[in-house]
Amino acid sequence: MDKFLYIGIAAGAVLLAATVALILKRRCKDSGMLCIRETWMTAVLGLMVIALGFALPVMKLVDPSLMGTESTNVWYVIGFGLACHLVGDFALLFTFVKCTVLYKDRAVEYGSFGDQHVIYWEDVVRVEKPMMKSAYVMTDRNGKTVTVSGDKKASQQFVDFAKEKVKNASGKDLLHQVEHRLNGRHL
Repeated sequence: MDKFLYIGIAAGAVLLAATVALILKRRCKDSGMLCIRETWMTAVLGLMVIALGFALPVMKLVDPSLMGTESTNVWYVIGFGLACHLVGDFALLFTFVKCTVLYKDRAVEYGSFGDQHVIYWEDVVRVEKPMMKSAYVMTDRNGKTVTVSGDKKASQQFVDFAKEKVKNASGKDLLHQVEHRLNGRHL
């Protein structure tokens, strides 16, 4: 059964290598006027989960009685370890590839795997901030959406930038309300 633990470790290493290659290939570049990305803490948490994915099978190799002695427990360790790798690798992609770049005429959202969504400022008809989320969602007249998420500083930068670009009254009202909340003032 030890060989399966080694295979689990190798599979985790392959997943991590593929993630690093994807990050290097599709990393979001700060080419616009403003680039908003996920906070670095997401990457730290992702690395911690990946470390757990490596640690579980290694601990089982060092002490086979750890986490149970039945043969099926090895499969649980391998499965949970690979799940940790998948979650941690996605957190790294979410941090380093996913971003929103704001230009003078448009906003471009890059997804976690590098896919792009473009929305032009002149076409924006609605800006929303869903409850229980830190992200803003902009919708254009064709129904396409771009999501902007980041920490408090990035949110303030987005609000300042978008106030100048969004012409729609309902979108502007929301941006003004959010600006007041970010500054600690309530309407």
